[in-house]
Amino acid sequence: MTYKDVKKLIAGATLVFALGTSAALYAESMDKTPMTDQTMMMQMMKLGSPGEHHKMLDVFAGTWNLTVTSKMAPNAPAQTMTGTSEKKWILGNRFIEEKVQGTSDAKMGMPPFEGMGILGYDNIRHEYVSLWMDNMMTGVMEGESKYNPQTKMFTEKGSVSCPMTGEKRRKFRGVVTVIDNNHYTYDMYMMDKHGNEFKSMSIDYQRAQ
Repeated sequence: MTYKDVKKLIAGATLVFALGTSAALYAESMDKTPMTDQTMMMQMMKLGSPGEHHKMLDVFAGTWNLTVTSKMAPNAPAQTMTGTSEKKWILGNRFIEEKVQGTSDAKMGMPPFEGMGILGYDNIRHEYVSLWMDNMMTGVMEGESKYNPQTKMFTEKGSVSCPMTGEKRRKFRGVVTVIDNNHYTYDMYMMDKHGNEFKSMSIDYQRAQ
């Protein structure tokens, strides 16, 4: 057997070994892939499905009569508005959708108030999340909340593009207090130009039906 023959034999054996190893690894990966995909799918379904935290929002579903008191600044006169709020579950009980119709301020020539919001719980971030839009601004109010079952209070922090000050992300703090199944309140706090917090809005919700 010549040197060239030995070299060809070694090269052939190496190729067979490489192909055999690749085939074995591929077969092993094929055996494991379905289990991996199944595990990933189960994890995704768990994180994407409503759970016990979503059930805490069920108290908000329904039709509500509301009274809103708001102030543009600490020493500004308070303004009052009444309206109705329709809240219902959407997207497979993952989010509460709210639509608000309010009275108009005839003295200021303002149209009737319209607003809508979304409230849900993020299983990944472990916090309640909310969005709010209305016909008094072009920005979207974004908030994140934590719930305390002892006090039945949701404490919220967030930001909004504020048409009153022109701030792109004016920070606010909100507190939702569940009094009972037919009554809850929402209080919003903002900072004045001196950096002092004041209550800018208070909403009283009374269940209509």
